[in-house]
Amino acid sequence: ISDFEIEGMSIGDSLLDYYSEEEIKKKIMSHWYQHLKKNVYFIVALSDFQTYDFVDISIKHNDNKYIIDSLSGAIYFGQNKEVKNLDDCYIKQKKMANELSILFKNSKKFGPKKITHKQLDPSGKSTYTDIMFLLDSGYVAGISCYDYSEDLKKHEDFMSVAIRSKNFDDWLGGS
Repeated sequence: ISDFEIEGMSIGDSLLDYYSEEEIKKKIMSHWYQHLKKNVYFIVALSDFQTYDFVDISIKHNDNKYIIDSLSGAIYFGQNKEVKNLDDCYIKQKKMANELSILFKNSKKFGPKKITHKQLDPSGKSTYTDIMFLLDSGYVAGISCYDYSEDLKKHEDFMSVAIRSKNFDDWLGGS
């Protein structure tokens, strides 16, 4: 799994190799996942990257070495971007899934599977489509395309590429 990188960072790296502790603490998203069990993980959200619009990193609570447990990158759709719309996302998702199939030869692939995003949008108009890989190492890797309802104006459609530990995935509620 250390071969899988998002903006040069991998699972098991110390975030301190890339940012100062002060910078990390400023980027902790304490308002994310408030509905989940406390003091298990904290999330650091970073921006200003080449490929991804932002990267979020999970670190186990009280880990003073800031070891990356899970990481995810997001690319918002846009006319001046490689992923302009949902159709482009599906094309890139399929291409990336083929690359992950090669990288994670012994993984089990699931999807594409379209899921209604009821937690965020009770109307059922918002969806995401996942292609997931269950890895022998206890990690889950995936590529997702998010399509938010026009009613949710504050949310932008985006593509997500992620690798998560099983523990983090379980904490989130599974996928």
